[in-house]
Amino acid sequence: MWTKIAHTILKRRPVFLVIIALITAFMGYHALKVQKSYELAQLVPPSDADFKYLKNFKAQYGEDGNIVAIGLKDKNVYKLANFNELKKLADEIKKLEGITQVLSLPRMQYLVKDTENRKFVGKPVFSEKPATQQELDSLLNFAKTLKFYENQLVNAENGATLILASMKRDILNSPDRDVLIKKIYKLTDKFTENTQIDLHFAGVPVVRSMMMTKVGKELTLLLVVSLGATALILFLFFRSLKAVLFPIIIIAVVVVWTMGMLGLFQFEITILTGLLPPILVVIGIPNAVYLLNKYHQEFRRHGSKIRALSTIIRKIGVVTLMTNTTTAIGFFVFSFMEITILREFGIVASINIMSTFVVSLILLPIFFSFLPKPKPHELTHLDRKHLNATLTTFANIVFNHRKKVYLVLVVILVLSGFGISKMKMVAFMVDDIPPESRIKRDLAFFEQNFSGVMPLEIVIDTRRKKGVMSLRNLQKVDEFEKELRKITLLSPPVSMINFIKATRQAYYRNDSSFYSLPTRNDQGFIIQYLKTNQKDKKVTPTSKLLTAFVDSTGQTMRISLKVADVGSIKMDSLVSQVVRPLVAKTFYEQKAIDYSKLSDEELMSEGADIAQDVAREFFNPRKLKVNITGTTLLFIKGNKYLVNNLKNSLLLAILLISILMAALFGSFRMILVSIITNIIPLAITAGLMGFLGVPLKPSTALIFSIAFGIAVDDSIHYLARYRQELFLNKFNVPDAILKSLRETGTGMIYTSIILFFGFIVFVSSEFQGTVSLGGLTSITLMSAMFANLILLPSMLLSFDNGKYSKNKMQIIEEYDEFHLEQDDEELDTDLIKVYKEDEAKD
Repeated sequence: MWTKIAHTILKRRPVFLVIIALITAFMGYHALKVQKSYELAQLVPPSDADFKYLKNFKAQYGEDGNIVAIGLKDKNVYKLANFNELKKLADEIKKLEGITQVLSLPRMQYLVKDTENRKFVGKPVFSEKPATQQELDSLLNFAKTLKFYENQLVNAENGATLILASMKRDILNSPDRDVLIKKIYKLTDKFTENTQIDLHFAGVPVVRSMMMTKVGKELTLLLVVSLGATALILFLFFRSLKAVLFPIIIIAVVVVWTMGMLGLFQFEITILTGLLPPILVVIGIPNAVYLLNKYHQEFRRHGSKIRALSTIIRKIGVVTLMTNTTTAIGFFVFSFMEITILREFGIVASINIMSTFVVSLILLPIFFSFLPKPKPHELTHLDRKHLNATLTTFANIVFNHRKKVYLVLVVILVLSGFGISKMKMVAFMVDDIPPESRIKRDLAFFEQNFSGVMPLEIVIDTRRKKGVMSLRNLQKVDEFEKELRKITLLSPPVSMINFIKATRQAYYRNDSSFYSLPTRNDQGFIIQYLKTNQKDKKVTPTSKLLTAFVDSTGQTMRISLKVADVGSIKMDSLVSQVVRPLVAKTFYEQKAIDYSKLSDEELMSEGADIAQDVAREFFNPRKLKVNITGTTLLFIKGNKYLVNNLKNSLLLAILLISILMAALFGSFRMILVSIITNIIPLAITAGLMGFLGVPLKPSTALIFSIAFGIAVDDSIHYLARYRQELFLNKFNVPDAILKSLRETGTGMIYTSIILFFGFIVFVSSEFQGTVSLGGLTSITLMSAMFANLILLPSMLLSFDNGKYSKNKMQIIEEYDEFHLEQDDEELDTDLIKVYKEDEAKD
């Protein structure tokens, strides 16, 4: 079959060139249509109950992650000129298309009792720009009496203040978001220029805008760097510009196909799919290395260019197909996930890895068929004396020091196991952002002064229409909010309770001492005013507040909180071991717990006991029903879901590759030694993560399936040649191991070096997840090289008897690797003690 394929490719070169050119043009056209993703990556499947609840919540109350927060802490802002600049800034932001609401100190409103119409109306505290410092100070003092805003817009302890701008939902998930963010930055830059007051920015829209801007830059940067690195390595290996230019052209074709496929499938560029072009550069170049190396070997052997090109298709085609298939499997397993960004990443990556094989196998022989015969200086790389000396050393270790190999292996596994025990599974909502970046520093500002900006929502269902206005229910929720205020990781809650208290204060001429829930004596009067507000068809600040925190039937109400980005472990503990038990204690009258006096371990134990009782009361119709939701909660669940799915993907990759190995070699021993050989590098990497404090999170869990799929390629090269040598050497296992090591070792070292440097360039990324992907994958692949060159032949020497039936290996019967006649002379066999067959089994 492979002989026919070789003849077809070389005889019909113009046809294949035209076909590939047409496909590339078609893909190039669709590549122009690819858009960046502007939506928050969804890590929880749509079928998940919490995801469905959050979706319904957003339909009812609006987007919880649409706030742009602008903060400052400078006492000079309370000087007249600067304060007026702050008011001007807030007013100008409100005028921007796409901004629905702006809350800030200069735009602060208070409620006034309209006795004539028996309703509350909102009035601005700063209706006009204050004319004097005295007037400003007087208004600021009045603003301090408005308890509704206490520690919401102004930190009462240090004077830090906020501007909170709400963005339209359709703007939030579109390219217009970035345009709007830039307009806000332009206005704030002008404010800073006029006042010399520094501003800080946070909020989900800001983080998403910054990340997607960087994704676009990363796509170009990493592609250029990876191409440059692989081109340099190719030149150092082959000492020929032709050996650099044409593989790069092939990779360029594959990159166009990759981007075109994204457009064809209507996938968007995410932080994962944006990595595909540089990843395919790194993975695709080894195909060219194998083909070029074999081409030069064959040409040196007999001097016929066309015969050499035909041979590389026949001899290298089958093994390259195997290795590309295993690599594709490492990515393909992601396509089984319900998580959209991973599924799209897996589909496009696996298809284009196989495309790389096809394009390389067709174009490289065709390109070189049109070129002159290789010149002598282009073949000098075949004289690999240093590499042969290295392989001789490896062979000496395999044959004479196997016990030491196994001893070192045990030590490595013990240390890796200890490291794995220290590894933590934790992620942060802004995990991939560089620690030294402005956005990280700004987030720290909001966490220090306003307990963070990450949204957390609590929805209380009273189970009956207009139940939120029940004084008993309001008192229960107020009790709950008082406990929430004690949790330092949470911002003060904002809800209907704040508004009701503010109406009572307004009813009593804004006397701050009346900022509390209505009593039975004044409840009827205040509720009558609120009913009038609800019936008022005109949209007012008061009516906006009502609809923002209460549903249209008056049955449910929301409590909005902000939380610091403390990592998924602490966030999970905060929700499951503090907030949920607090819900149980307050609304379901379960065992009380004073968590302020407990250690973390006691807190989690006590909290878990209380949380177990919630289910019994949760659906009791006499009780309020409480749900915790929000983007933060989905992040916690999504992180767990994603990491667990990535673990499953690794197991699936191992299973699929084992099935492929069984089809290729038909031997359980072959499967076992190859799988063990390539799992050990994964254990080493996991152990290093534990020792170095690198957590297991989505970006690092992704590494293992990918690295395993690539690393097993070396095992296939070696085992395929080993099986051939067994038949050529009358089933003499030591001879087959030695010759296979010599003939495949160079190719394994070449490709491992290319892969190492190809992935190591990813550490130049600004995203920590990409840095982890590049650094840890490089370590894994280099460990895999040593495992396949030393451990794999050692295990074969110890456990394989070499007895196989030739009819079980038809798939690889034409396989022939890097065989050089002069290698027999260059390998120093005096350093190797070859055991007899029965001794080798000991």
